[in-house]
Amino acid sequence: MTLPREPLWLGLLLAVSPCFAQDQPKPKQDVHPAVLIYKVSPDYPDSWKRKGIQGVVHLRATITKEGTVRDVTVIDGVPPLVKSAETAFKQWRYKPTTVDGDTVDVQTTVAITFALTPVKR
Repeated sequence: MTLPREPLWLGLLLAVSPCFAQDQPKPKQDVHPAVLIYKVSPDYPDSWKRKGIQGVVHLRATITKEGTVRDVTVIDGVPPLVKSAETAFKQWRYKPTTVDGDTVDVQTTVAITFALTPVKR
C-alpha cells in the first residue's frame, strides 16, 4: 500500500484560492452642520444676581429636521438656573444639519452661562 506524501487536506487547501470580500468605498458625504439662527436669552432676574447665583447649565437635545429643539435633558447645572436655561433653549431655532442634501436630526450639547459679570468671548 502506498501512502500519499502529503496529507489529503493539504492538497485541498492548496487547491483553493482565498477570496476576501471587501466593502466598496463609500462616497464622501457632503455634511453641513446645524447653524443657530434664533437664540432666546434665559431669564436671569436681578434677585438671583444680588444673591450671587451664577454658573453654567449643560443641556443635551435633538435638533430636528425642521430646526427646532426637542427632547431636552439636563446634564448638570445650578438648580435655580436650570429651568430658565431649559425654557430658553427650547425656543432656539437652527438651520438644520444636512447630509448629502437631506436634512437630518442630530444630537447636540450646549452650555448656557449665567454670569454676574459679562463673559468675554
